Amino acid sequence: MNTTQEQLQQVKQQMRQQTEPAPAATKPAQRPANTAKIAPRPTGAEKPAKKSQPGAGGWKSPYIQRAQSHYPQVFNRRKTRPMKVGIRADMLADAAARCLPLTPKQISRAVAGLTKTPIYLRAIVAGGPRYDLNGQPCGEVTTEQQENARRLLVTLKASGKKKRSTGQ
Repeated sequence: MNTTQEQLQQVKQQMRQQTEPAPAATKPAQRPANTAKIAPRPTGAEKPAKKSQPGAGGWKSPYIQRAQSHYPQVFNRRKTRPMKVGIRADMLADAAARCLPLTPKQISRAVAGLTKTPIYLRAIVAGGPRYDLNGQPCGEVTTEQQENARRLLVTLKASGKKKRSTGQ
């Protein structure tokens, strides 16, 4: 029994010797495989501002981004204006006539997404003319529509505060 234990001890000792690294003086200097320098991460003031994708115009919705490339007068983030009542039907007809790669579902979601944004609701609250696909005045915002937009803005603000306070 002792011989088996002794043999086992010898094997373990040999394995340790094989896995132990050689002294530093005998090792040749090795360079890491990846020699590219890694830039330090930017901190605080050095961080670049977040930008949306090129051509996105600042809209987060992919539906609005897609529709914006075909209807820049309607989906203009810098100059958001009230849309003509029934503009969805105009867009559907125009997309079919020009064979645009927009489905009716994409157009509907783009229009619905835009009309629920605070920037669009503020444009409605401000009143004034409504605009068609080409950016031409076409109708007026009514006082009832202005009041409805005010209520929606208050609701959006309240839900935003609620989400921030609960941490969602």
